[in-house]
Amino acid sequence: MDGAFAIVKVNGQKVKRIAASSSGKLEFDLEFGQDYVVEFHKQFYATKKINVFLGQVTSEMIDIGCYGNTWHVGMIQKVEGIDYSVLDAAVGEIFFEPDKKCFGWDADYSLRVMDELERLEEELAAKKDEFESALSNAAKATSKGDFARARTSLAAAQKLFPHDSRIEELQKDIDKAAAAAKDAELADAAAAEAKQKKAEEKAKNEEF
Repeated sequence: MDGAFAIVKVNGQKVKRIAASSSGKLEFDLEFGQDYVVEFHKQFYATKKINVFLGQVTSEMIDIGCYGNTWHVGMIQKVEGIDYSVLDAAVGEIFFEPDKKCFGWDADYSLRVMDELERLEEELAAKKDEFESALSNAAKATSKGDFARARTSLAAAQKLFPHDSRIEELQKDIDKAAAAAKDAELADAAAAEAKQKKAEEKAKNEEF
């Protein structure tokens, strides 16, 4: 994800910041002898953390065939009304496995977190459905000339995903359609007034 970055912390203190490439990839090294918390960030997304335990590890303990870990971290959009407190703790833990002389994930820990992450994903999917429905209602109301309802539906969508590019586009469509309708209403009123005046003049002429 373009714009993502990672922050590496030791004892709560930031020791490095790594920006992602345009393809969303990050690469960095962690020295042995310390335990780390690696935080993954992106604007408008919830932060995820991974614990990496290297405090009791030295380079002599590592097998020559042991290479660095590759992680795939999926970011979750922040939406009003969803509880993200499960992400206050790490979503994964990496530790040294002496029998393998290399590193591995704590599978039991990850499984415990997975249920909560699935709940978050389900809630987010429901919010996205709600968002799409609100956008659709706003577009339909605009096409029918019901601009008050269109703006109400758009506001509901904006509350859920305020930074979605379609919000601004639809807002422009509503404003443009409302302005056109207002112009048409004024033109109709002017035409009706002209017609009225013409009728009044005709009546006066006939009376004269």
